[in-house]
Amino acid sequence: SGSCSSQQSSEGPRPLALALAVPTHRLAISVSILETMRGWNLEQRSKMCCSFHAAVLTMKKSLADLQQKPCNKSFRPHRHAQCSICGILTNNMLPGSLCHCCLRPSLTALPAQDDDGDDEDKEDSNMCQEEGDGDRMRMAL
Repeated sequence: SGSCSSQQSSEGPRPLALALAVPTHRLAISVSILETMRGWNLEQRSKMCCSFHAAVLTMKKSLADLQQKPCNKSFRPHRHAQCSICGILTNNMLPGSLCHCCLRPSLTALPAQDDDGDDEDKEDSNMCQEEGDGDRMRMAL
């Protein structure tokens, strides 16, 4: 189980995962992580100062585990819509939808990308609906 090299280069800006979208704001990434951590029911260890730092420690351990996984060439960001304010990506594009990060009605549809992958997204979605929740989590990893 190897991990990719994630060395930074000083050559200038790197290409984005979705070329026709704007970068997601750093604050929006932090808000998204915080919201994810709020969904966890964690054991409260007596040595931890608070639930927040217990969640951060769990996140760090999970990220270290994920970093050790082999490369996943099929992993792609959501590609149907993006918030024009915070840059969060989503596959949920309902009329009048609010951005789940900044809570503003600022979602805009993204133009089709070259390797759109819509058929693959549908296949993944169908597989996840047919499988149990545990199988879905294993598929994501």
